[in-house]
Amino acid sequence: MNRLTAALLATYLVTLLGACADEAELDDVDDGKGDVAAVPRPIGTFRRDAPGNGLLSITLTAERTFSLEQVVMCFRAPCNPVRVNGTFRFTKSGERRFIRLYDEAHDFLDRYEYVLDGSVLELRDDGGDDWLTLRRFAGGEIEPSTSYIASTDGMECAMPSVHCVTNDFTACPQLSPLPPDFCANGEVQHGEPNYISSADGMECAMPSVHCVTKDSHACPQLSPLPPDYCAGGEVQRGATNFVSSSDGMECALPEIHCVTKSRDACPLLSPLPPDFCPAG
Repeated sequence: MNRLTAALLATYLVTLLGACADEAELDDVDDGKGDVAAVPRPIGTFRRDAPGNGLLSITLTAERTFSLEQVVMCFRAPCNPVRVNGTFRFTKSGERRFIRLYDEAHDFLDRYEYVLDGSVLELRDDGGDDWLTLRRFAGGEIEPSTSYIASTDGMECAMPSVHCVTNDFTACPQLSPLPPDFCANGEVQHGEPNYISSADGMECAMPSVHCVTKDSHACPQLSPLPPDYCAGGEVQRGATNFVSSSDGMECALPEIHCVTKSRDACPLLSPLPPDFCPAG
C-alpha cells in the first residue's frame, strides 16, 4: 500500500468514525453551550385532531413524567383509550431529537422522534415512516376557592371565587425542588395555592410550602373566642394563616370568620359567562 492510498484510507476512517459518533444517541441535556436553549422542548399537553387508532394525546412535564392516551386495535366506535404513565428522557442523535418513554418500573417502552414548531408537535414512532401531528392543548380547568369580605351588617360574606387554571405547564413559572435540608428542624406544611397570571391569559396555581416551627412558644398565644362571638352569624374556619415565628420559621395560625346569614348583606353574584375557562 503506497502512502497516498494509506492517507486516503485514514481520512475515510476518520470521517466514518466521526459520522458514527455524531449518530450515537446521547442524552439531550443542557451542556452550557446553548444548544438545548435553542431547541424548543415539547413540555405540556398535545392532542391529535382526528380520532382513530394510535396515540391520541401525550402530556410531558418539566419533572420528566409523562401520561399518554392511545387506542389499540379498535375497529368499531366508541373506542376507549388506554392510559399509560411513566417517565421520559430527551435524547438526540446528530440533528435528530427523540423522546424515550419508560414505564413506572423504569423499563423502556418506546421512542419517538420529534419536531416542535410553535404549538404543533410532529412525532414519528421508532420503525415507522409516518409523522403524527398533535397540537398543544389550549384550555384550562376551573378551581373554586372562598374569599371573605365585609358584609353590610358588620360581619363577613363568604364569597365563592373561581380561577381558570391553565393546563399548559409551559405557561407558568418552573419551580425548583426544595433543598434537602429545607425545614430540617420544623415541619413542612402546604398552604392554599397562590394564583398568578399565566402566559396564555389564564392563571397558574402555584403551590405554597411553609416551614412551621415545632416550638409553640415561638408563636403568638391565641385566646379563646368569647362566648358571644358571632352570635347572629355562623363561625367558619378559613385557610391557615402563616406568620413568622421568633425562631426563624413560621407559625400556622387558624383563620376564623364570622359569616352573616343574611343574603341581603352581601353582593349578588352573576353567572359565569359561557366562554369562561374554555376546556380546549
